[in-house]
Amino acid sequence: MGQVFVMGINIDKRSKPEKLRMSNIHVGRIVTAVAWNASGSQFFIGDNMGTVSIAYISTSKAKDLFTQPLEVILNLDSAVVQMDWAGERLLLSTLSRCYLCFTDSF
Repeated sequence: MGQVFVMGINIDKRSKPEKLRMSNIHVGRIVTAVAWNASGSQFFIGDNMGTVSIAYISTSKAKDLFTQPLEVILNLDSAVVQMDWAGERLLLSTLSRCYLCFTDSF
């Protein structure tokens, strides 16, 4: 429960799925919402305790040598129930509040 895997699949080559990233940040919790940014380079994960983390995804093998670690970016007041995009901003909703995040600083 709470482990998140990001897999890469090359449909054209029909190759075996490849694990791009793995997160243990949410272990013991329930992942309740996820969202990709428009370019597919950032994957946001929210859970039932209000923790929001970000995984940086690279499609280049060379960039994988210098992969940024997954990190917690927010600890909110209650469970994350929704993630979506409002233009260039990440909209997060919990059981009691809404947050609009400027993701260009992440």
